Amino acid sequence: AGASTTEKAPFEPWVRHEGLPTPRPLNWLLPASEPFPREEGCKTDENVAALCGELKRVAVRREVLAAVSNKNILQMLTTFIEGTRRANITNTVIVALDEPTAEHVRKLGVATYVRQLRSRTGSTDNHATSGLKFQILHELLSVGVSVPPHSQTRIRLSWSCNGGSSPLPPLPP
Repeated sequence: AGASTTEKAPFEPWVRHEGLPTPRPLNWLLPASEPFPREEGCKTDENVAALCGELKRVAVRREVLAAVSNKNILQMLTTFIEGTRRANITNTVIVALDEPTAEHVRKLGVATYVRQLRSRTGSTDNHATSGLKFQILHELLSVGVSVPPHSQTRIRLSWSCNGGSSPLPPLPP
């Protein structure tokens, strides 16, 4: 069983902003005493082992901001990455669905996890690739990444600095 929302984490995961309600604590999948990412899950296969390597390198207080992209939207991805830089978010990982995207992200100096997945039809349009996020979500959960329930919407941006220490409040849902 995972950690409860009341279990004391090895860090203070939330920073309260004056005038704003305190965010709901994340329901941690891993107890504070267990290493992150989950070692057992990292041994699943080479793909997941690569994901674990990026998580270990990039996570801040066990937190990462993950985005999934393919080569069809490199300009939008660049805008997203620039936004994370301006917000001073250093724990960003881009899940690249193809090698051109991974190369683009590396040139921008951002951590990337290459996961070459294809839709059933082989299409790379946004509707076809949208369903691929569930395979990636499964891999994230298998290594102990706690995922907020609202993270599965198509587009939801909330800028905060490394888990909430930015002076900018998150955008309303």
